[in-house]
Amino acid sequence: MKRARSIEDFVAEPVGRYQIGRTHLVWCHSPTLCGSIHWGRPSDADAAALVRRLELSVHPALAGGFDNIIDARAMESFDWPAFGVVSDYVRRRLMTLNRRLRKHAILVPPGLVGAIVAGLLPLLGPSYPIRLFATAEE
Repeated sequence: MKRARSIEDFVAEPVGRYQIGRTHLVWCHSPTLCGSIHWGRPSDADAAALVRRLELSVHPALAGGFDNIIDARAMESFDWPAFGVVSDYVRRRLMTLNRRLRKHAILVPPGLVGAIVAGLLPLLGPSYPIRLFATAEE
């Protein structure tokens, strides 16, 4: 995969590319497989940059449906406003995600942060299958 120069370039042409933020990396290997990796303590500014990158999900190349992998095992904590930014985004895009996401795997960190990460999507009521994992081996 190639690094996209900017968020706008990535969202315009996500397939085969990735884009890095301060506390996350969002990637799109193919029209059927995308994902993200998260670490550290994201702020609301980090979350705002993340949701701009997540707009790749509405790209026409992904309209046939894709699987998504989130690896959040390196998240240490997050600001509550950051959680709000991400949950508001998912709520706004849920109808599109319900049509496009085929399967969603989420690797969660241990402890309270993992419980909150694990609870975000199920609370919003997606219709696509979600599986939670503690290790990559699972």
